[in-house]
Amino acid sequence: MGRLGIFGGSFCPPHLGHRRAAVFFANALRLDRVLIIPAARPPLKKALWGACADDRMELCSLTFSGDSRAWISDIELRRAGPGFTADTLRQVGRDYPGQELFLLVGADQLAKFDQWKDWRKILKACVLVVLRRNDAALEMPEALEPFRDRVVLLEGFTPLEVSSTELRARLLAGEDVSPWMEPAALAYIKEKGLFTVPPETRGACRAILEPLLTEKRLAHCERVADAAMELARRCGADPHKAMLAGMLHDAAKNMPPHRQLELCERYGKPLKKGRTGAPPQSVWHAFAGEAFLALDCGVTDPDVLSAVRWHTTGHPGMTLLEEIIFVADLISADRCYPDVGRVRALAAGSLREASRYILRFIIAKARREGHQLYPASLDWYEEIKKA
Repeated sequence: MGRLGIFGGSFCPPHLGHRRAAVFFANALRLDRVLIIPAARPPLKKALWGACADDRMELCSLTFSGDSRAWISDIELRRAGPGFTADTLRQVGRDYPGQELFLLVGADQLAKFDQWKDWRKILKACVLVVLRRNDAALEMPEALEPFRDRVVLLEGFTPLEVSSTELRARLLAGEDVSPWMEPAALAYIKEKGLFTVPPETRGACRAILEPLLTEKRLAHCERVADAAMELARRCGADPHKAMLAGMLHDAAKNMPPHRQLELCERYGKPLKKGRTGAPPQSVWHAFAGEAFLALDCGVTDPDVLSAVRWHTTGHPGMTLLEEIIFVADLISADRCYPDVGRVRALAAGSLREASRYILRFIIAKARREGHQLYPASLDWYEEIKKA
């Protein structure tokens, strides 16, 4: 029986840190082969990341070519519809019968492994191998204790301190990434012009939003972007960031609630129903929007992400950009509620006056209708009502 490792990820782009992990994995467990499995990504990723499935397959081939044990697999890319790790393992078992399977995951995945779909079936199909950094403390979750013999903690790994997200940002900025990439892979990126379409362009924002939003909601996002840029120019903020946050603020608005909850969970900022201080469902989309943009769209600017997160509720200590998007959402050209003229006039003179007026309106309406109000909104109002 052979020993087969499984190493999956988006690999967008793959880098020398990935290769270092794969080599350590193979050596430590005396593996005969390691399957490098790029994950499937939605079509809109091409507009944002500039790399389709074929590009990522080729980049993986170039990055891992120095080790004959590494085999690049399109198992997830050729699968129709969404899939999970358990599905991938079943397919690997069919494609490579008689192999003992070892699944490599990062240390951050161990604590939440019992939240994975069919995690018991995964442990039945393979040995879970957790790659532990030299300085990382690992604790076996209680749920996994009965399966301890199916979990291997690999000690002593020294990672290359870089991520694909960081490399995409550096490539977009035209910075030198040669210390972290295989030369042949970097040459391929330059030859093909990959990772050159910045998510900060309005066209790329539309590419994100069109599959997700209704026509009316997309038009609203366009108008909020216009209003946000105008406010940014008046207030001395960055109009480009204002445009990006305004365009993307409602990216998760039309997603079903279960999808919004799943995004926040995957992002590490879960929303729990009924939790004291939890945001009402009507504002989940703002929190899910931040998670979606960071996890699935390659948006890395923390100012933009936080402006999307807080555009509905606000919070104490709002940044200028956050407040701009909060107000722009209520004064955009498509808005037609009774007080909109008053709010626009206030915003033209003072962003803070507009925020105070909007908060008073939101708080009064929620109390009048008996709706839950997010505590951070009340805290922000207390902070600014007399300022």
